[in-house]
Amino acid sequence: MNTNFYLLFSIVMISRLIFQSKDAPITMKECLAKTIFEITGSLVFIFDLKIGLLWLALAIIALNGLAYFFDNKRQKNIFIWRFLVLILYCFALGIFFPAKSAFTYNSWLLTIKSFLEEHNLLFFIVKKISWKYFLVFLSGMLLAANEVNHIVRFVLSKLKVEPHTKRRDPAEKSKRPNTMQENSKDTIELKRGKLIGIIERILMFYFVIDGNLTSIGFILAAKSFTRFKELDDKNFAEYVLIGTLLSTFLAIFIGIMTKRLIT
Repeated sequence: MNTNFYLLFSIVMISRLIFQSKDAPITMKECLAKTIFEITGSLVFIFDLKIGLLWLALAIIALNGLAYFFDNKRQKNIFIWRFLVLILYCFALGIFFPAKSAFTYNSWLLTIKSFLEEHNLLFFIVKKISWKYFLVFLSGMLLAANEVNHIVRFVLSKLKVEPHTKRRDPAEKSKRPNTMQENSKDTIELKRGKLIGIIERILMFYFVIDGNLTSIGFILAAKSFTRFKELDDKNFAEYVLIGTLLSTFLAIFIGIMTKRLIT
């Protein structure tokens, strides 16, 4: 794939992180904002695509419509449907931006870039950066940070090991005061786990790219230490163990694949 593919892919994943990362289905307003964000990104940065730009916009609209449908009509497996829509994005963008395409950025954008590189010290330093390297790195990092969460949550739900809140059983309260009964999903713990997962996957991804694999063990050890007492609960321990192992494996795998693309 060329640089334009990774640029649009990064824009798509940023929009998904902003508008479609919560557990609840995406709303119509959020879907429209997401669509506008992606189309605007295409218009601002790219290209001499001419009539192809219209087809790209139509493809983005269709894919967002599909995402809205799956989010609201397939809520039972919402996370895996979201990931499948991302695969469709990859397929669509691969058609518009194959490996040997010769599209260029907007001419006015290139003029501004040249002016800033010539008259601004910061842009003179940035000029030395390989933009393809940066975009491939950004794409991999966003994939590991946010998109892996959809796979992890899908597996956790299928294995029925998601954390649940607990409340006292009224029928047993008088007989056994300490009797607890599982209630609904613990949304607070799921949000906390999601944030921790994003941070640890970003760090693991970077360590794989940097070749510093020993630091991954330090992250896992630190996580185990902070949740040591909570692991006494068997159900919670299964949730943490399965989620951590799957999250770690996918972060390392994406890191290895990204490193191959940029070397």
